[in-house]
Amino acid sequence: MLSTACNSTTDETVCLAIFISIGIEVTDQSGNPVALDELTVAKSGNGTVIDICETEPTFCEESDLPGNSEMGQYIIFHDGLRNEISGRSLDITVSGKKGAAEFQRPYVIGDNGCNVELLSGDTQVILEI
Repeated sequence: MLSTACNSTTDETVCLAIFISIGIEVTDQSGNPVALDELTVAKSGNGTVIDICETEPTFCEESDLPGNSEMGQYIIFHDGLRNEISGRSLDITVSGKKGAAEFQRPYVIGDNGCNVELLSGDTQVILEI
């Protein structure tokens, strides 16, 4: 996860022109990266699926999943999706699957006025395969 880039010394917010993405790393019990078969990001309240690749197709050039599957690194949110956040935060649920092994984790994504930021949720996921 990249750090936010928002500096405010007055009532006016000054934002840097950087693009923030929020990611997770999925490993097995031995710490080896897991190339998932499926990854879904959905709004927790209504289950609406958020297409990470729709606004940033470059995140899905290597595979159908956003991120780097071979390294077990997946993007679960980014600045291109800021319009999905109503108010200051959004609760999402990230689900992943590798064969019969599955996980589901809650996350809270914030909008600091400049960029998205991870407010809560584990960036390290251990999948028991």
